[in-house]
Amino acid sequence: MVRLDARETSFTSNMVRLDARETSFTSNMVRLDARETSFTSNMVRLDARETSFTSNMVRLDARETSFTSNMVRLDARETSFTSNTVKRDEDRWSNCEGRQVIAPSPDLDHCVRF
Repeated sequence: MVRLDARETSFTSNMVRLDARETSFTSNMVRLDARETSFTSNMVRLDARETSFTSNMVRLDARETSFTSNMVRLDARETSFTSNTVKRDEDRWSNCEGRQVIAPSPDLDHCVRF
């Protein structure tokens, strides 16, 4: 046990407390100020942001990105690579054969193969 000024540092239970901050490595939990970071369940929470890698899901602010179904969603945009097709904003899916890309242009009414 070490005590300096009003600070206490204990290494007996892998706990560090400095000022009003607490850091515990016994359960792989880090708490500094009002932030909590836990690696026990592969979950990271900083401020109001949550990032979880247990289900391959990333959520930052109001954005969600999931790679479990090869689907990416940012803001109101959806991009799916499962059928080699890209859908953005209000664009429609193409019924062209083979691989295609639908660009966010209202003038594009044909398939772009790649």
